[in-house]
Amino acid sequence: MNLAHYFGNTEGSGILATADAEGQVDIATYETPQVIDENIIALNMLNRRSFQNLQSNPHAAYMFIEWAMSISNTRFDVSTAAVYLCPSRLVGPISSR
Repeated sequence: MNLAHYFGNTEGSGILATADAEGQVDIATYETPQVIDENIIALNMLNRRSFQNLQSNPHAAYMFIEWAMSISNTRFDVSTAAVYLCPSRLVGPISSR
């Protein structure tokens, strides 16, 4: 999947699911991500629950919901083994399913 083409031509929003070190789940909505390259997307993120959860538990899932006449969604697994946590941004490799 060409991420730059997909996100550049598809309107919608995303949902990021994270959990803290104790397993308490958090789900948050996000705008369309910025594409860094063919395997990396960036989400604008404040230093809040999702960001803090990723620091203590690097496992997460991101789902993008397309706004279209018919319902469609694409799920992305966030591989946070190589995720870079930057102020107000989550950047890491992803794979589509």
